Amino acid sequence: LCKAWRASPLRKSTPISAKEIPRPHLPTCRPSELSMLTIHPQEFARQLTIIEAELFRAIKPWELLNLSWSRKDKEQRAPNVLAMIARSNVVTPWVASQVVSSKSMKVRAEILTRCIQTMVYLEELHNFNGIMEFMAALQNAGVFRLKETWARLDKKWSRAWGSLIQRMSRD
Repeated sequence: LCKAWRASPLRKSTPISAKEIPRPHLPTCRPSELSMLTIHPQEFARQLTIIEAELFRAIKPWELLNLSWSRKDKEQRAPNVLAMIARSNVVTPWVASQVVSSKSMKVRAEILTRCIQTMVYLEELHNFNGIMEFMAALQNAGVFRLKETWARLDKKWSRAWGSLIQRMSRD
């Protein structure tokens, strides 16, 4: 299995031309002012995907066997799976805190919209782990109970949220 994986054409990176590299959405604010509202959702999704792709690529196939990440010696058996889990355990509460930290319902609704926009871009990038991180954050009790905030969502983004929920469903 390992030799076959190392020899796989899927493992080799494909060079891309400068024309294919997307232009970044650079924030115009100071670093201390960075937030969900100052970073373009597409750029946020891109950066999150770059970080998570590195973590994902580090996972060895044998780390996924026999629930290695939940065994007594999990640090030896599945260190890269644990790193991916740890990353998710940082991103999810951070996203939830971004929504609930604002006292203004209008700002909370804007942040909620940005989260859903980011999820749409994550889907375009095939970053399903990132979508699940955001989904877990937005389904967190502290966020989900903000009924008036959810009611302020534009219909387009409310439909996008419902569509993402449906596509990411285990059913």
